[in-house]
Amino acid sequence: MLKGKISYMSPEQCRQDKVDRRSDVFALGVVAWELLVGEKPFRGNSELATMQSIVTGDVTPVHEVRPDVPRALSDAVMKALSLDRDKRQRTADELREEMREAVRGTSLQADSDAAARLVRTLLGNRHERRQRAVEQAMERTLVSLSGVMPLSIEVPAHEGSAPSSLSISEPTTRAAATAGVVASVGAMVGLGALAVAVVGVGALAWVLWPSGPAGGDDEVVLPPEGEPIVVSVAPVLAPEELRLEHEPIRLYLEREIGRPVDFQVAPSYELAARKVNDGTVPFAFLPQNTTRQAHDDNPDLAIVAVKVVDGSASTDGYLLVSREGDIKKVDDLVGGVICYSDPLSNTGYKLPRAWLDDQGVDPDALVPRFSGNHHQVLIDLIDGACDVGGTHSGNYNTAGQRDVPIAQLRILAITGSTPHDAMVAGPGASRGLVQRMERALLAFDPKKHAGVDRVGDSERITGFAEPPSDYTD
Repeated sequence: MLKGKISYMSPEQCRQDKVDRRSDVFALGVVAWELLVGEKPFRGNSELATMQSIVTGDVTPVHEVRPDVPRALSDAVMKALSLDRDKRQRTADELREEMREAVRGTSLQADSDAAARLVRTLLGNRHERRQRAVEQAMERTLVSLSGVMPLSIEVPAHEGSAPSSLSISEPTTRAAATAGVVASVGAMVGLGALAVAVVGVGALAWVLWPSGPAGGDDEVVLPPEGEPIVVSVAPVLAPEELRLEHEPIRLYLEREIGRPVDFQVAPSYELAARKVNDGTVPFAFLPQNTTRQAHDDNPDLAIVAVKVVDGSASTDGYLLVSREGDIKKVDDLVGGVICYSDPLSNTGYKLPRAWLDDQGVDPDALVPRFSGNHHQVLIDLIDGACDVGGTHSGNYNTAGQRDVPIAQLRILAITGSTPHDAMVAGPGASRGLVQRMERALLAFDPKKHAGVDRVGDSERITGFAEPPSDYTD
């Protein structure tokens, strides 16, 4: 499972390779670049695009963006951002020393005093007030654990105003983006030995500095607590891609429900359905046909919400063939190999077989091959492992964004239309939890809650809707 802020992940972390402290050096390099330039070095229209930017090393040297930054300092930062971790500084302290040496003899102040002055200039007493709030929160937690009634927590207010609880209403200045190189270098280099501990204390940093669409600058965000809510996900795409594309929704649900949420991609559609039906997991994302069959097995299975993709509640099924192949009409398919995504898929199994039957072709007259997910259906077709394949329009239309040479394929037929995947709840979910999940999903707005127009380059989720009455028919 990928964990952490995508923008600060190292290339090896994005690839889910083994990581060591040089990944932390890379993250510090990202922070240094961002402090000096005023924006993130790796950006994309989606999380997947951002990760692709990271693993390809698509970043401009600092001195090319800001010519006033000394070349030696820029080189130290870019060394930390090397794709090859063997070329990075070995430790955070080594990076600090290189940056300190890079500004030696210049007018730049690379010390903790400069960093402290920057913080005071940007935040005034806001940091101290937040720190006191956190300390009081920790004290209340310890008192609560001891069995003694906790004290109420109040944050000191501005002069002339009443105290408030764990909420800071002081406006935040955004001068960090335009702060000079002097303060920027001081903020990074002046940390000294503390830089080594940056990653270790990262889990607490958000308490003091909430960020992103959910928190805003004026509230203290508390971490989700309790047992994780596990959501089994049918493998409609490659597992890594599914986890990445669902990450904004997972984070949103954690914030809304107040508990950790864990999306687990199942090995097959059947297993995803079985785990939610037998109560192993409380929730699952399932395609419509899988949901229908799971509902037949367990009529108490609740349909919580249905995905809305690019503003539409349904998708078309396609039969695809090679553009340069010999298949020109449906009769040419007899005796060939057909790729299905999964036996429980609607667009990847049920609709193609129904369409073939309507055309007078026995689906069993073709040799079946199960690719495992829709993305792999395209790959198998291009590689010549099958003559025809069933998938959905969204997979076909977004294939180019996943570097699939989709121009090699063409649409033989539109096999029908089907609703999008649904979030379902099994016997492992309490009624109250189902209601909270439903409210959260139906209120989800990608722009408001994730800062994007749609979630995922392939999934392209723009919201959730109540399930139609005939969803399981």
